[in-house]
Amino acid sequence: MQMMADVLDFPVKVSASSQACARGAAIYAAVAGGIYRNIQEAQERLCDGFIQTFIPDKTKKTVYESAYHKYLRLGRFVEDYE
Repeated sequence: MQMMADVLDFPVKVSASSQACARGAAIYAAVAGGIYRNIQEAQERLCDGFIQTFIPDKTKKTVYESAYHKYLRLGRFVEDYE
């Protein structure tokens, strides 16, 4: 999760629920069904909160950006290769 936060340059919160995906589907269904007005309200009522938050490590941003640009160049090379 730390790597994801670093790559996305955005905090990543880990749900306290062991069934986060199913709960997310239930939240969307509850909003679509009119039980709650919006996602935020449904989350506040149905979720258990978070057990951990991973904060992006700004010192790793340039490392990941450099690797990503190398990956893009490699992809272009492979696509152009005949």
